[in-house]
Order: sequence, then structure tokens, then C-alpha cells
Amino acid sequence: MRAFKVLFLTAMIWLTGLAWWVGHPHVTQAGNAGIIPPTLRQTIQTQGNAGYLVFLTAQADLAQAQQIQDWQARGQAVYAALYQTAATSQSDLRNWLAQAKIRGDAVSFRPYYIVNAIYVTSNLAALEAIATRADIARIEPVTTLRVIPNQPAAAPATVEWGVAQIGADQVWADFNNRGEGVVVAELDTGVQYTHSALVNQYRGTDTGSHDYNWFDATGTFPSAPNDDNGHGTHGMGVIVGDDGGSNQVGVAPGARWIAAKGCNNFGACSNADLLAAGEWLLAPYPIGGDPGQGNPDMRPHVINSGWGGPGGNTWYQGMVQAWRAANIFPTFAVGGGGPGAGTIGSPADYAESFGTGATDMNDMLAPFSARGPSSLTDDIKPDAVAPGVNIRSTVLNNGYATYSGTSMATSFSAGCAALVYAAGPALDSYDVENLIQDTAVDLGDPGPDYDYGYGRIDCYAAVSQLNLPDCWLDVTPGYQNNILSLTYDLHTNVNATWRNFLIVQGNPYPLWNRTVPAGFTYQNTVSWGFPHVGWVVIVSALTTPTDGIICLDYGAVNTAQP
Repeated sequence: MRAFKVLFLTAMIWLTGLAWWVGHPHVTQAGNAGIIPPTLRQTIQTQGNAGYLVFLTAQADLAQAQQIQDWQARGQAVYAALYQTAATSQSDLRNWLAQAKIRGDAVSFRPYYIVNAIYVTSNLAALEAIATRADIARIEPVTTLRVIPNQPAAAPATVEWGVAQIGADQVWADFNNRGEGVVVAELDTGVQYTHSALVNQYRGTDTGSHDYNWFDATGTFPSAPNDDNGHGTHGMGVIVGDDGGSNQVGVAPGARWIAAKGCNNFGACSNADLLAAGEWLLAPYPIGGDPGQGNPDMRPHVINSGWGGPGGNTWYQGMVQAWRAANIFPTFAVGGGGPGAGTIGSPADYAESFGTGATDMNDMLAPFSARGPSSLTDDIKPDAVAPGVNIRSTVLNNGYATYSGTSMATSFSAGCAALVYAAGPALDSYDVENLIQDTAVDLGDPGPDYDYGYGRIDCYAAVSQLNLPDCWLDVTPGYQNNILSLTYDLHTNVNATWRNFLIVQGNPYPLWNRTVPAGFTYQNTVSWGFPHVGWVVIVSALTTPTDGIICLDYGAVNTAQP
């Protein structure tokens, strides 16, 4: 663990002593003014001043950070790399903007380290001067996105059918897993934390403070979590809702939640507010604090977003990439633009996003659920589907209501991801994605398709892959040959697969401080204890991942079956 401790301390010392804005040469480039969007130019000419986002060319290299397996060290490394890149590359422009404020050309500016951008409000002269700089990648006007609307629906006889449909209640019963140890965040209209089905799951209830647990980019509720629309509260209920009584509406009621409000009471979300909220989620900071006080140790494992805009827009992709680098699983609603092809919205259409469509209790795709393909990636979109029709969950004033929408569906995916993370704390976010997709119930055309994605999520099947029938083998004492026997019951006459993990050094979790001994070899022998006509067993080659665990894969296939 020494290497990770050194990395963690180095990052903290650097961040504490960092001077945000170091000197940087100011270089201009004539003819770059064409990057000014015509609509922005027109707005400023009409109003005198307008807000816009300036994205710089410099980008942090997060590849090395993504190889770190320790949760805290990885988050610190991502935060440090992004922060340092912004500090260095934004320095000259920030100094220039400070002078522009004195001259009266700029009204205000606010930096974002996570995507290396600055939100500027200025007149046309300042905008045109900024556009000539060689260190500017693009300029975008401040625009408004929207939460994916909920459609009122009648409550079915079994109002929490979605929880059972994806097998979440089976995960609770069979694996004693309700999402404990996992933190899920909602980026939406906020969450009414005093709701009886949500207050006990709020991380701030445990800590006795809203610091690091709540952020409101709109400024509506600066001190404590709240929701003036209800959209975010309904989504959070699907993820963790449970009042301890008859209202078990959430998929992972043992998880803890935090929230960032990026959308107002009308469900409108400015891109500037969504950037501020998303940045806070990577490294939360106290109420009234600033990004320099960010603590990535307090970041969530899952971020759920029930908002979006037209597809093909990459403006938020850098944000989602940063979350992924920090091992955060990002779930997005695909939108309500269906049933036409290619209607999936952004950011759900990014390769890095987990976009979820909506199905009903009969596993039929909802007509409103947006379809793939995505114009931004060759990956199958949507990634999967989940219950999104007639979903009962928490609403304002300690109530419950039933709605339909892909915002409900993405919340089921977020809750499912929480259960998977709880079962496998050392998993990478892409491991979580692969487990959810590989175990999904195939619907529509055989295999992945642009309507259902990889299928309807099955949390019980996903978590089962991490619990049963996996077998952990411990060979003691060391430095000698050992024989290990495993017995599998194939009398069910059903094709089966197993993965066996051989711990060769170290204790159980954490897994990352292991090495495979030099010269380690294995020999596998398969024998049968019952007639096995038609059965064949495939044994994989020895694999030794970087976490030092030896994996042996077995597959039993009955070739005699029709």
C-alpha cells in the first residue's frame, strides 16, 4: 500500500500549496474569431452583455490515474491532474479577464477545472478579443437543457413492480445486500431530504452536516437539500427510497445519497449550472466553499442524471470522462424522443455514459423511449432498458406518486449499479457496466439492438456473478505443491459457467496489494462423477490481472441438448 500512500500525500501537499494561477504566455492568433457562435454574437449585440463558456485547448492526461485501484488515491490523482492543468492553462486568460472587468468589458467570470473552461459574462469587445487567442478550443453560448419530463400514470396493483422486475428484492434476501457502503448522487432538480423514505439514507444525516453532501448551482437552496420541482426527489426514491414500512420503493435502500441541484423549479438546466454541479460531484466541498476545497474522497460511486438535450452534442463529454476516470458510474436518461430511430439525446449518447431506455411490466419498450443509434459512438445505444412505466416513488411534501419516463428507468440503473458496487467494492466502473449488460434479459431482436440495448437490466443476475457460483480458493501453507478439488453439480442439465479466484498472496479485500509469485504454474484435471454424454468442459488459460488474483474460467456446455 506504500505507493498509494505516497501518491495520496503528495497530491494533498501539492493541492494545499498550489497557487491557482501561475504565469502563462499570452499568445494570440488572428483569424480565430470564427469560433464565435452567430447566435451568441447576435445576443450580445442586442443586450450589450451575455454569458458564454470558453473552453481551453489544454487537457489533463488521466490515463495513469485510471490505472490506480485504490479508491481514495484514484480520486485524488484525477482531481490533482485536472486542477493542475486548469491552474496552469487558465492563468493568463484569468488575469486578462480581471483587467477586462476593471475596464468594464467583462462583468464576471467563473472557472471550471474539470473541463478546463471559464464561464464569462462580457461585452462584444471582450468576446472578440478572447476568440483570437491560440489557447482557446471553442466558445459556446449559455444554453438551457431540461429534465426529461415525467408522464403522470395510474398506479398498478403492485406499485413497486419495478424493484421486483429487476430482482433487487432477491439481492436483498439472498445476498444480504441493499447497497451498503455505496454512495449515489442525483444531479437534477434537487432532493427533498426530509422525506421519510429518504432522510435516513442521506449521508448528511449520518455526518450531522450538509457539508460535502449538498450543492445548489442555481442558488435556490444554498444551505440544505431541497427540491422545488419534484423530479429529482422522485428519481432518488427509485434509487434508495424506503420509509421502514410499506413504502419500499427504492432499489438500493442501504446505500447513501448526496445531491447537486443543476436544474430550476421549471426543470430547466443551464449548461453553466450543470458544469458547476458536475464539478462539485467529482470533489465535493463544504457549503459556501469553492472547488479548491474539493475532497474527492467524498465523491459518489454512481451519478444519476434525468436530464438531457438533443443528441450529438459533446459539450458535457469531458465531464463524464472525468467521472469515469475517477471510477464513477454515470447513468443518464436517453430521453422521451421515441419511437423514431436515432432519437437518443445527449449526454446519454456518449460512449462513456450508461444510457437507459424505459420498459413496462411486460418488458415492452415504452413508445416514448428514445432509440439508437448514437451519432457519437459505434457502441450500442441505449446501453440497456429498465422499468420506466407506472413507477411509484417519492414526491414533495412527504408524498408518493406514479410517473412514467426514462428518468425513472435511469434511476433503476443507478440503483442496480449501487448493488453491484456493494457486491464488488474493488470493481472499476466499466466492470460494473459489463456485468449489468452481460446479465441483462435479452429483448427485441436477438443480441444487442438500438431499441432495447443489451436488454432489460437484471440486478440479481449481475450480483450473482460476483457471489455465486464463484469460488475463492486459499492455498496454505505456501512454497509447495497443493491439490485443490472443486465439485460442481450439473444434474440440472443446464449450461453453466464458473469463475474461480485463487488468492496467492495477501489477505482478503483490499485486493490491490498482491503480486503473483514468480514461477507460479498450475495444472488442471477434469473428471466426472456422473454420466456426461454430450458435456464438454473448456478451461481457460491462466490469467494474472494486475490485482494479483489468478483467474481460472470453466465452461460446461451440453452439446447433446437440442
